[in-house]
Amino acid sequence: MITFNKIRPLMLSVETTNQCNSECFFCPIKKQKRAIGSMSYELFAKICQEYDKEQGGYLSLTPSVGEFFLDNLWRERIEIAKQYKSINTTVTTNAHVISSLSNTDILRISESFNKISISFYGLNEDEHKYITHKNFHSKAILGLKKLLNFYPSKNIEIGFRLADSISKDVLKLWIIEKFGEEINFHSNHLYNNWNYIPIETKFHISNQSKASLCGLPLISFRIYYDGKMSLCPCAYTFNSPSFLLGNVTDNQLSDLFGFGMQKIHNALLKNEFYDCKNCSIRIEVDEVCNEFKLKDYPPYYFGG
Repeated sequence: MITFNKIRPLMLSVETTNQCNSECFFCPIKKQKRAIGSMSYELFAKICQEYDKEQGGYLSLTPSVGEFFLDNLWRERIEIAKQYKSINTTVTTNAHVISSLSNTDILRISESFNKISISFYGLNEDEHKYITHKNFHSKAILGLKKLLNFYPSKNIEIGFRLADSISKDVLKLWIIEKFGEEINFHSNHLYNNWNYIPIETKFHISNQSKASLCGLPLISFRIYYDGKMSLCPCAYTFNSPSFLLGNVTDNQLSDLFGFGMQKIHNALLKNEFYDCKNCSIRIEVDEVCNEFKLKDYPPYYFGG
């Protein structure tokens, strides 16, 4: 007999805020129907304490939609997480806010995160504005330059969000020109359809018609700023109640982990899809189990 309260996903993703300073054309942030908000100090502290009791692991502070450093309590959050040796904290940021931070704050950041991913939207001001509807390209470059003064480049990865396909050689040279050294990177010019964007949209990946349950929940569950836990970050994107497991405010993290893993087990037995069959980034369970990146860096699947 399986004891589900002893089973958990590989890592945990926590959204402390859903505020953002961009309006990217591929992002569902304008489709969300929930209010803009932030997680309470007490709830975040509870999550970290209970995650530590569950032996911790990677903790991604990358919001499902939003920018972590717009959270007014970001300094307090990383200090809480640092208390636990079992927790490896990661984040993805667009670096706009970092560009205006003091050296003291940037040093605090560099001492708190095991890995930082920087999202770059386009290679110039025009492409950046086309993608984000904002004029923050120079801020992103400045933000990364300031971060590099304190944080080792080997722990940084640039994620290019582009409007068209660009070769790796061109991107590599662009990085060296802007920052004076090589930095790990990857790039996208096609994006998740978030289960609601028409398949024919040229910037979005079409549904791959997977034949079985998505395996991403085996990697990470997500906790939203209001404390609700989901099997998948898409739950609030298209209002899918089938993903929601309960609220960490009045439940133990271990109990919600167990409940979620039991739902996954039951879905595998019944070959259920939940509400995600049209999502373009669904990954079959077998693919997840065979993927070598899981061994080294599971946050890879969730933007860092």
